[in-house]
Amino acid sequence: MKKNAVWIAVFAVVVIVCALFAVFNKKPGDTAQILRNGEVIKTVELDKVEEPYEFAVEGWSGGENVVRVENGRIAIIDADCPDKVCVNTGYISDGSRTIVCMPHRISVRIVGADADIDAAAG
Repeated sequence: MKKNAVWIAVFAVVVIVCALFAVFNKKPGDTAQILRNGEVIKTVELDKVEEPYEFAVEGWSGGENVVRVENGRIAIIDADCPDKVCVNTGYISDGSRTIVCMPHRISVRIVGADADIDAAAG
């Protein structure tokens, strides 16, 4: 019985240390960039978003995408393009994925703490 108590205590300490590391190791400064035809038209500091909000982005030759911003993440939630690949991508919260709407030439990417890693990985 004593052996089980020791293992439970060790496990609890490991869980607490991991939780504290996750809380205090939050990477500040992640910024979402909304691009139209390759040019940045809007930036959003994701770690400073207090309340979720939405805004429309006009495509390069018309059309519209609706972007939703929440603390730490961003998505295109609606678009009047035919395939809706951008909507189906869902939320992104780091630099590992990009949201792309090819018909409207709109993309959303996150730059910040992960940008150096992504550039090195290619």
